[in-house]
Amino acid sequence: MKSTNKSTIMTKLEAIKQTGQKLSQVKEEILLLDKKGWFSKLFRHKGLLKKLKRYEHSLNDQIDEYLRENNAEYRDIIFANYDLLKTSNIHFTVYSEDVSFTGNRSEAIEGDIHPNGYSYCQSTETNFSGGGISNYSYPNRFEGYVDFWGCIKLKSTDIKYGFFNTFPVKYEGQIDENGFIRIEVTETRTEWNKSTTIGKLIANHFEYDEDKNIAFQDNLNKLRLMIANFKESLTL
Repeated sequence: MKSTNKSTIMTKLEAIKQTGQKLSQVKEEILLLDKKGWFSKLFRHKGLLKKLKRYEHSLNDQIDEYLRENNAEYRDIIFANYDLLKTSNIHFTVYSEDVSFTGNRSEAIEGDIHPNGYSYCQSTETNFSGGGISNYSYPNRFEGYVDFWGCIKLKSTDIKYGFFNTFPVKYEGQIDENGFIRIEVTETRTEWNKSTTIGKLIANHFEYDEDKNIAFQDNLNKLRLMIANFKESLTL
């Protein structure tokens, strides 16, 4: 069993190194391209920048996974952040609206927590409304997760119907120790435009406790530093 675990660790390290090598190669290509004229950059520069970002994200994700599995200190910081995010009283308020040409309610929401302790989310998916009673439906409940980085992804898991065009204004709910979020509508209003959907939502994740937010942000910086130090330790 120990031999298998060691083999798995080595395989993951090799994969990380390979991604790091690809990232370095793209950086070198960009540096060489920058020395050439604008005409050469016109066709390749944008594509190389996209590739650079893709490899950067991939490398960070691979290192993050490796450290979660093999570094106790890294895991402890993650658990600490989940503990800071846990709450029995989270409020999401709609502060911006969208208009959908095919639907009348939001189906998915994504966003992240900013340094000020607030999350800013936006609707990323709407339903396809077939007309009739569907025009009077609205998302009553969202469920999903916030991870230890503060990234949020929610899906509509329950809808309700109103006599008029009911538009959700506020959601309240909980976040458990694993980052699972469950929020339900607590306030609505009548909206005369049937195509109006949720645009953006805002929430304060630390109940206006600045010490909690500072601790959360400090933990993020520690995690980023550990990833950066791991990158520096690699022999590519």
